[in-house]
Amino acid sequence: MKRFVVFAMLLVVVSMSSCIKWKCCINGDFVQVYKTKGDYTNNAYVLYNKDKDYIYGYYDDVDTTLFPMPLYGGYYLHHEMSPNAAFLSISPKEYNENVMNYSIDTLKQMIIDDDPFIEFFSATDNYNLYDNNSSNPMGIDTAYINQLIKEGDLKKEFKKVK
Repeated sequence: MKRFVVFAMLLVVVSMSSCIKWKCCINGDFVQVYKTKGDYTNNAYVLYNKDKDYIYGYYDDVDTTLFPMPLYGGYYLHHEMSPNAAFLSISPKEYNENVMNYSIDTLKQMIIDDDPFIEFFSATDNYNLYDNNSSNPMGIDTAYINQLIKEGDLKKEFKKVK
């Protein structure tokens, strides 16, 4: 029995240490880096289907406290962006204040760009992108991502979606 308890404790310690960079484990595991045709940092967005005929998703609240985060060379960092996003003519603040009053048809009429991305990269469960010493509250290592951009090597850590 004593061996079992020691083994169980050892198993717990190993399991906890398997999350090499703890911030990644508690703050999420999706990271997107993208470049857009224009500056949409002050525009809300919805999720538009590939055929551009219907909105299949929108948010209850667009969080703008951290994202989009500007990176080197006109790229942006996000954690909940989709390559099927379409940007609206209204700001995230206007969107958040009125989202319950907008119909899907109204949101569709507000779309100003339904194909905004020049490039779009996504990473899932990639712990190389996190740093415990990062100044980013999400723990995302923006210095490393900027280095990848400068070296033209985003494919090293991300899957190119577009």
